[in-house]
Amino acid sequence: MNALTSSERKALPKGPGGVLRATPSALTLVDRWILSRLSYAVSACEEGIHNGLYNFWLYEMCDVYLEYLKPIFQGNDSGAILTSQIVLSSCLHAGLRLISIFMPFRLRSSSDPPSVCVSPYPKEEDVPFRDEDWRTKWTWFKKCQHTAKNKTELILKTFDDSVLYLSEFSGLICTLSCSKALHVIKADQKVPPGGYSITVSDKVLANVLLEGVIDPSKELERINKKSEMLKGFLQKFEEITSVPDYKSKVPQEVQNEHKEKIEQLKKELRSIKETAINIQKS
Repeated sequence: MNALTSSERKALPKGPGGVLRATPSALTLVDRWILSRLSYAVSACEEGIHNGLYNFWLYEMCDVYLEYLKPIFQGNDSGAILTSQIVLSSCLHAGLRLISIFMPFRLRSSSDPPSVCVSPYPKEEDVPFRDEDWRTKWTWFKKCQHTAKNKTELILKTFDDSVLYLSEFSGLICTLSCSKALHVIKADQKVPPGGYSITVSDKVLANVLLEGVIDPSKELERINKKSEMLKGFLQKFEEITSVPDYKSKVPQEVQNEHKEKIEQLKKELRSIKETAINIQKS
């Protein structure tokens, strides 16, 4: 909170129940993300109100942001706690008004504060937090999160400075995946031995440190079983696409789906093979 400009300090609402009207520069990436998602939710309600509400409340607010807040509220950083309270209050203030027309029985309030049910319905200009860059950033975050394993240490080696911001997601990835720790390093830095690598993309290589965490032989056994299962799926799809008159009788849309699935299975098998080799080397 100390990084706020004087004008932002004056515009900042007082107390934990305040509501933001602009985006302060000192918010964390995750604070900015949830505010951006709030803005998307309001906009989406004008196009598809059910999907917008369901996705925001269940998948974004409950599954991600509330989990992100738990260690903050349990900590001792009063500035971070106040910032999180204001961001959460802003989301609840608009989010509850969005669902008030469907759930008035949930939103009864006392006579002191203005009732949510009679407050103006949120408009897109009320929540000017949209950040178009977040679609790409959040996709990178989810890819890296999926490589993390329970109680292991994860090192992300980056080959492009444009993804160095992933270090700001370290706490969130650890919280959601129950990982021990996460570090983001550059390509010229060395990774400690005792683990294996997973290619996230051409810009990020995930290194999972397994020494003292899992039994390498059991992990290899699990990987080999998955490999055999994927090979079976691949064989079935290749048999389907090799039947006589396949190209003339099967709709082009279905052919494209089969081709995409075959490429996906081959990619997964290459990744599994690479993982097995790295475990054997460790």
